[in-house]
Amino acid sequence: MTRYELVDHTADIGVVVQSSSLTGLFENAAYALFDLQVNLDGVDGVELRQIDVEADDLEQALVAWLQRLLVILDLENLVFSRFEVAEACAHGVRGRAWGEKLDVRRHELRGQIKAVTYHELEVKKTEKGWRAQIVFDV
Repeated sequence: MTRYELVDHTADIGVVVQSSSLTGLFENAAYALFDLQVNLDGVDGVELRQIDVEADDLEQALVAWLQRLLVILDLENLVFSRFEVAEACAHGVRGRAWGEKLDVRRHELRGQIKAVTYHELEVKKTEKGWRAQIVFDV
């Protein structure tokens, strides 16, 4: 199963993320967020961040998780390439991310995502596991 696929969207970037588990869905969504911005093949997992967010439903949990990762990129200049979610539910997410400081001399930049939106956001259980549609503001 692929981690994510691009979805046509007028001005922003839309993705569909799938996984057999809900925790895997959150991991794959985080991977998509960073893979769209940087070629992750060259990113080493030398720095670890614990990321815990609270939410009122699954959609809010997904947005909060991704937005927190994006804030760390913006404030600390850390780009993540590996994700491990221990718990994902309607009340929040507990996870970890590994990465390193962004180095434009070493890392191939692909674009910049400004925010995770609620536009067309959907998280649902399917026959094969879990599926989410996410639109990123670029």
